[in-house]
Amino acid sequence: MEAPDSLHTERLILRRATAADAHAVFRYASDPEVTRHLPIAPRESLDQVDEFLAEVERAWEAGTGFAFAIMRRSDAETIGVIDFTGSHTGVSFGFALERAAWGHGYATEATRAVIDWAFDDDSVFRIWTTVGVDNIASRRVLEKVGMRNEGLLHRWLPTPTIGPTPSDAYMYAIWR
Repeated sequence: MEAPDSLHTERLILRRATAADAHAVFRYASDPEVTRHLPIAPRESLDQVDEFLAEVERAWEAGTGFAFAIMRRSDAETIGVIDFTGSHTGVSFGFALERAAWGHGYATEATRAVIDWAFDDDSVFRIWTTVGVDNIASRRVLEKVGMRNEGLLHRWLPTPTIGPTPSDAYMYAIWR
């Protein structure tokens, strides 16, 4: 699978995430409210973010993962990231937005754009993600873009911000 360097929507530019995004990523990745439902602990330093972004760049170059920085067109501000990882029949994805960007429809708009892009590839038959059962806002995003809840995965999602025991999660998917 190959990814374009950018995708454009009405209000957003999704572009390849790079080391230049470190400060923007740190702004939301250090927020315990943002990382609450993510499989990472809040980032404590820019060095941790730099390591993440270096990993992202290696995955992009290898064609195994594609992380797009989510930017508002109105002010070119980076407000989050959405990333896709390929498998033999499809892709999995996840997203995170800074708290100030919540509730504006940006996650839905970004998710639609990457689903459309992924389904342009004839080898992609399924797009899936997992979401914590108590993450109502993200579940709504997934349902708005046409994804279906396929079932409950017990003790599936590591959520270090919540505690050491993996959280229950729902599997959501959309397919051709």
